[in-house]
Amino acid sequence: MGVVVLMFNLDNKKIIELLNRKVFSELSFLDDVWATSENESYLGFYYFLKELRNDEKTTVFDEIVLREGSHSLAYLYIGKMAQEIYNKLHQRHIAKYFFLQAMNLDKANSEAHWNYYWLTRDLDSLLSSLKIDYESEKFILLQNKILNIYIGQMSLDDFCEENWVIIKKIFGDERVKNKNNRNNVNGFLALANYFLGEFNEGVIVIKNSESVSLNVIKLYLDSGYISLDQALLKLSLWDREKILKDDHKKIYKEYLIEAEKGLPNPIKDELLKKAFYAGEYLDVLSIFDDKSKDQFSINSIDSYLYCLISQIALKHEINIDLKRYVEEHNFSLSKHGKESELLYLVFKFKLIIKELNFKLLNEIPKNHTIDIYSNYQDACEILENENLFNHSLYKELESELRKLSIDWNELYYQDKFSESFSTLDIQKVKNTELWEHCNAAINNKKYDYVISLINKFYVNNTPTMTSENILGVCYEYKEDYYNSLIHLQKSIDIMYLHKELDFIIISNYVSVARKNEGYKIPEEFYLKLKADFNLSLVSRFKWDYSCSDRSNFLFKYSPFNINSIDSISNQYFYLPNKNQLNDPIELPELSVLTPDSLISTDYNVCSFSNNENSILMWSHYAQQHEGIMVEYWFGGEFPEGYGISKLNYSDSLKRKREQEPYIFNQFLLTKNKEWSYEDEVRLFSPIGKKVGYTSYEYPNFDRSKINARIISITLGYRFPEDKKGLISNLIKTINSQLKPDDEKIKLKQAYIDEFNNFSIVYKDHDLI
Repeated sequence: MGVVVLMFNLDNKKIIELLNRKVFSELSFLDDVWATSENESYLGFYYFLKELRNDEKTTVFDEIVLREGSHSLAYLYIGKMAQEIYNKLHQRHIAKYFFLQAMNLDKANSEAHWNYYWLTRDLDSLLSSLKIDYESEKFILLQNKILNIYIGQMSLDDFCEENWVIIKKIFGDERVKNKNNRNNVNGFLALANYFLGEFNEGVIVIKNSESVSLNVIKLYLDSGYISLDQALLKLSLWDREKILKDDHKKIYKEYLIEAEKGLPNPIKDELLKKAFYAGEYLDVLSIFDDKSKDQFSINSIDSYLYCLISQIALKHEINIDLKRYVEEHNFSLSKHGKESELLYLVFKFKLIIKELNFKLLNEIPKNHTIDIYSNYQDACEILENENLFNHSLYKELESELRKLSIDWNELYYQDKFSESFSTLDIQKVKNTELWEHCNAAINNKKYDYVISLINKFYVNNTPTMTSENILGVCYEYKEDYYNSLIHLQKSIDIMYLHKELDFIIISNYVSVARKNEGYKIPEEFYLKLKADFNLSLVSRFKWDYSCSDRSNFLFKYSPFNINSIDSISNQYFYLPNKNQLNDPIELPELSVLTPDSLISTDYNVCSFSNNENSILMWSHYAQQHEGIMVEYWFGGEFPEGYGISKLNYSDSLKRKREQEPYIFNQFLLTKNKEWSYEDEVRLFSPIGKKVGYTSYEYPNFDRSKINARIISITLGYRFPEDKKGLISNLIKTINSQLKPDDEKIKLKQAYIDEFNNFSIVYKDHDLI
C-alpha cells in the first residue's frame, strides 16, 4: 500500500532527480507499473532504472519496440528519455548514442537525425533531417527546425558543393519560410550563394534581410563583396563590436546609436567605458552626470575611475567625493601597513555581526538559514584572510560568528517546524516534504513527536531506508541506544536490499552500535561496512562543472617513459598511494584517522590539471620539458568506487584548525596554497591503483572503466628528437583501432613563443 502512495507523489521531475542521484529505493514502484501506467515516460524511466542497477533490460526494450513500432523508433524514444534524464551539458553524449543507433537502423528517421544534430552540431545529420522532411513535404516541421538552427555554431567548410545546392533548394522554397524564421532562411541562402560562387545573389539576400549572422557577414565583408557600413547595418551591437575590433571611436559611435533607441542596453557603465576608450572625455563626464537616467545605473568602480581620469585629461578640477569613494574601495589603509588592513577587516566584520544580530532580534520569521545571507558570507570570507589567522582577535571573531550562526539557525528551524506543522497532512505528504519536516522537528528536539509521526506514516506506507534512519537518530538523541540500533539495523538492511549505499546511515549505525554496551559489530561485517562507507562517500564526488574549467577536458603532465607509454597504449590511469606522492604532507596522518575510523587511509590518487599551459608543471612533472602533456576528455561516468573532485588550496594553519570538522576534505581534497599553481583535479579511490578508460558507446559499454578518451598528446619543447618516431607510432596504433567516426588523437609540440619568450605555445605536429 505504501508503494502506491509513493507512486502518486512522484512527478517526472522528481523521478529524474532520483535517477540521477541513484536513489533506487524510492523508485521501486516502477517495478510494478512500468508496463501498465498511462504515463508514457514510466517505460523510459524504468529502462534507465534497470540500466543504473545493472539489471537485464531485454524485456523492457522489447516492450518499447512494441509500443513505438520499430527498433529505430525504440532507440529514438530511449534517446529522448536520456535527454530528459541526463540533461547536464557533460551528459549529452549519453542520448547521442541512442540517436545514432536509431539513425543507423533507419536512415529515413528524420527525428533521430535532428536530435543527433541538436546534441552534436553534426551538419550531415542536420542536412539529412531537413532533406527527409522536405521530400516528405513536412513544411511546418521544417519551418520550426529552421528557426532553431544557430548559424553561428556551424563549421561552414564542412559542407561540399552538392550539399550547398541542396540547401539552396530547400531554403529557397517559399513554403519553408515564415515571419519568424526568415532571418535564418536568408542566412543559409547567403551562405549557399557564397559557397556556390553566386556572390551577387548573396549580397541581394543580405540587403533584403533585417539581420544576418556574424559569420555570414564576415565571409562577404572579408571578401570585399559588402562594405563595413553595409555589414554594420545587419549586425547586433555585440557583433558590430567584434567586427570593429580595436577601432574604439567607431565602436563608441555604434554604442551611441544603440543608446539613442532608449533600450535598457547599453547600460551607462558600458557606454561610459566605450566613450573613455574612444578618447571622448567630455562625453565620459556628460554620461556620468546625466540625470535622464537613474544615477544608480553607475555601478562599477571603474566608472568612477574613468570619470576621474577624464577630469585629469581635460584639466578639470578633480571631484573630491569621487576620489574619496575610490580610495575607500581600494583599501587606502594598506599604505599604513598590514595591521591597519587587518583592523579594517575586523571593523567590517564587527559591522556585519551587528547588522545580523539586529536582524536576529527584529526580523520574524527566519525564512532561511544564516548561510544564505550575503553579509554572513562576507563575514566568513573575512575569516578566510590568511593574515587574520594569527591575529589576537581571530578566536573572538570566530566564536562570535559561530554563536550567531547557532542562535539564528535555531530560530529558523523553529519557524520551519511551525510552518510545516500547520500544513502537514500525513496521508498526502510527499516523502521529501516529510523528511524535511522531521529534520526541522529534530533540530527543535521534538524526538517523541517525530517517532509518533513516522509510526503514523507506516500505517499506509512501508518503511524506507530514510524513515528507519530518522527513527534511529531520534532514539539516539533520547539516549535509547538499544531501540536506536534496532531501527538503524533495519535502515542498513533496506540499504543493502536496494543496493543504495549511504555513508551517513552507515556512520550512524556504527556510532550507535559502539554506544550499546555488550554489543560488537562482527569483524567481517564491520569491514564490509567500512568498505561500503568509503564507496558511498566516493560516489558523492561526481563530475560537474567545478571539475574542469573547460567543460569536460583535463590535462596530465608526465615523463615519457615505460610507465606513461604503458598507460597510454593500454588506456588506463594509474593511482599511486601516499608513499609515491611528491608532497610529504599529502594524505596527512591526522590524529582523528585511526584504525577504528570509517574513513579509510588507504586511498590512491591520480592527478590531473585544469592548467594546460604551465611552465612550472612542465618543469616539475614532465622531465623539465622533455616529457609530455596528455589532454583527456571525460564523459562524467565513473565505475563504482572512483570519485573526482577539484582540489582546494588553503593556509596550513587553517587546515590544522579544520582537520576535525572537515576530516575527509583535509585528508584527501585539500593541499597547501603553495601548490595552487597546479589547479589540480583529483581522481581517487579506496579500492584500486589502476582503472581503465574507454569512450562509452551506449547502450553497451564496460562499466568497469571510466568514460574518457585521449584528445591530444603535446610534446615538451625539449622532447628528444629520437623519441618522436616512437610516440608517433604509438598514436598511429591507437588511432588505427578507433572507429571511422571516432575523433583521432592529435600530436602537438610545445615551443617558446616567438612573440613573447617568457611563455610557451603549442602547435600541431605531423605524425612521423
